[in-house]
Amino acid sequence: MDAALINALVKSLEVPALAAGTYAVDSTVTLRVTGTVTKGEDYMVAPTTNIPWTRVVALLLEKLGAVSGNVENILVEALQEGLAHGDLNGALAERLKAVESATARVKNITQSLPKVPRAGATKVKATVEVVA
Repeated sequence: MDAALINALVKSLEVPALAAGTYAVDSTVTLRVTGTVTKGEDYMVAPTTNIPWTRVVALLLEKLGAVSGNVENILVEALQEGLAHGDLNGALAERLKAVESATARVKNITQSLPKVPRAGATKVKATVEVVA
């Protein structure tokens, strides 16, 4: 089976949800697959998804000399606030403006990292029909 056909099958079929468990499968199926598969060119990106953020934060804290329990409490508090989707009014909204500025600086720094390859998008326009 060629790579384009496998991509067409994988991206065209709707996968139903399964409950946890082990299922026996023993079927022979004949399919007719028609359509197109377009593979985009690979491109270079900053490696933001590959950055081990837990290790980076630990190294940053160590380099800053922040090794006390109080710093750990502040880090936990910041993580909790970063995950919260609560009310963004008042003082918190003002603080988030500063956070947005810091986030932009971090983004600029990560964009300056050596680029890594990312696979181009695969677009499938196909239909799959069970023949037998």
